[in-house]
Amino acid sequence: MKRFNDCFWTLLFAAAAVGFALTAHRDAWMAWRWAFLALAGVGLCGGWVVLEDPIGTIFGKPRASHFGWWIAFAVVLAVLAAVAYRRLLGEEYFPSSLHWFALVAVGIGAIEELLWRGWMQGALAKTLGSAAAMLAAAGSHAAYKTALFVFPPDGVARQTPGALLFIAGVTFSFGAVLGLIRLRQGTIAAPMAFHTLFDLLVYGQYASAPWWVWQ
Repeated sequence: MKRFNDCFWTLLFAAAAVGFALTAHRDAWMAWRWAFLALAGVGLCGGWVVLEDPIGTIFGKPRASHFGWWIAFAVVLAVLAAVAYRRLLGEEYFPSSLHWFALVAVGIGAIEELLWRGWMQGALAKTLGSAAAMLAAAGSHAAYKTALFVFPPDGVARQTPGALLFIAGVTFSFGAVLGLIRLRQGTIAAPMAFHTLFDLLVYGQYASAPWWVWQ
């Protein structure tokens, strides 16, 4: 029963998150958007209730002897990934300035790590095992991120299937790496350091959120 409960609530959250992402940019689908958001909340609440140690499960406990080295590795990886992504977008290597959205970008990155590498991977590891939990969290996060691009706002060109596969593949790959780091380090400290710094460097110069974040 414990295994079923953990899987059910995380699956409910994962499905609702993807549904929310698919409807996030279309005003005509506003009712569906809020319904999926509510379901995601139900999944989170249910998953929190059934966890024996929710705080410990989400944040973890350091068990790696080289804790600081994992943080340093995550920071270097975040800088390299951000530079590569910015060049892919045709922008300079680093942001020329930081606007108010930098704080929002950091918050978004932190929340995503708390949800996927923290809660989902931590909860599933107790029932599915560490490797399966790591892959499941990475796959769920990749599905959510890719779904944000499937139905863009009116007036914005749709992504090609190849572009969507690229987004899914890159997001899954980085999610798996961050999941492995969480597994080796024992906490979400390094994954959170990566994600917050990456979002800061990529989106910090934006005066407002790009459409794929919200619109």
